[in-house]
Amino acid sequence: MEYVILDIETGFDREKVNEAIEEGLIKGVPSKKEIKEKLLKKIESYKTQKTKDDRLKTLEKDVNAEYFKKSHSIIEKQRFNPLFNKVKVVSLSQNGEIYQKTIGDNSESDLIKFAFESAIYGKDNLLVTFNGTEFDLPVLLSRAEMLRVNVDYPEISRRLSHAGRHHDMYRMYKWTQGSSNLSLQLFARGLGSKKEIDFDKCTIQELSEYALDEMKKFDAWVRLRFGLKYKVN
Repeated sequence: MEYVILDIETGFDREKVNEAIEEGLIKGVPSKKEIKEKLLKKIESYKTQKTKDDRLKTLEKDVNAEYFKKSHSIIEKQRFNPLFNKVKVVSLSQNGEIYQKTIGDNSESDLIKFAFESAIYGKDNLLVTFNGTEFDLPVLLSRAEMLRVNVDYPEISRRLSHAGRHHDMYRMYKWTQGSSNLSLQLFARGLGSKKEIDFDKCTIQELSEYALDEMKKFDAWVRLRFGLKYKVN
């Protein structure tokens, strides 16, 4: 059986989110001035002068802490927003042969084209993803639109609607096990992966190595699931 596995890794751009907050494009984060005024009112409500004086000494520190708390929660809500989530690694396994392209050596537009041209366009083999329906493919399409990469929507629709030719293994697991508490990272660990990674601090090289290891484990799982001969390069 011919198949191709598609998996992407993305990077969260906190600086872009901060810029959007400063420009007033993301609502819900009060200014430091507003936080300071609110804390001053609270300090005035204290009964003893000593308590008031003690809180005034730490006022600036408290303002900064409260601002971080408010902005951090808003920023985290944007973690999977395609506006702030750049495609950094695209990994493919075609019948056990693994290929990968990373940002830096390629532009993000090149990575998106690589994913579509290698796994979607003109293909009739089995397409396998892990939550590709809700993550990989929507992110690729959203980023393609933002970067003005030409997308063949009829071809994508044909590929994904072709009966039995797209297996989203996350959905399959969710339906059969009745649970959504599984990531490809956790499943790879269950298959013996030792890779650990901090997605916010890792280098492209570290992300590439992590994705490669994850793909090898994913490929082994797919071969086991469909009764294919085990092989990864």
